[in-house]
Amino acid sequence: MRGALADGPALTLRLTITIDDVDAFIDAPDHRAAAHGTVDCEPLGGQLPVREGWFNLFVPSGLPGRRRMLYHLLLDGPQGRPLTLTGRKEVGDDPGPDLWADTTTLAVEIHRGHHEPGEEPGPAPLCTGVVRVGRLDFVRQLTTMRATGAAPLNGLIRFGRFFAGELWDAYGPGR
Repeated sequence: MRGALADGPALTLRLTITIDDVDAFIDAPDHRAAAHGTVDCEPLGGQLPVREGWFNLFVPSGLPGRRRMLYHLLLDGPQGRPLTLTGRKEVGDDPGPDLWADTTTLAVEIHRGHHEPGEEPGPAPLCTGVVRVGRLDFVRQLTTMRATGAAPLNGLIRFGRFFAGELWDAYGPGR
């Protein structure tokens, strides 16, 4: 995912999302998976490794018919300085076609220090911005999906049904 911080510098997320057990992931209300990779941003020190990260898919937002995709990444900044990136996608049907924008637009904040999910990060964020998944990046993402285990194809099918079903519940007619 590529985007820019509010003051203009580029920000790129290169993440691998890992779901160890698709059935448990789908059944869990927080649909939490591990996130690993890097965040690239020159003004923050270049390539910042993700020490530990989480991704939550289609969690309730508190509003009917609306869900969120959440990112929480603990980063290793320059000179060992800890940083936390949080990101949120708001998913829900609004007037006009918005499914693409909702699912590919990530609002991000980066705070000093490492903060656990749900923990207040303290003072104002170090920086904010918007990261978007481009159409070619989306196609590339689809080609990288892998499943392991005794029945890998069944895992991919179950995940695909879950994902499509959540989108249908949010954007389908008569929702």
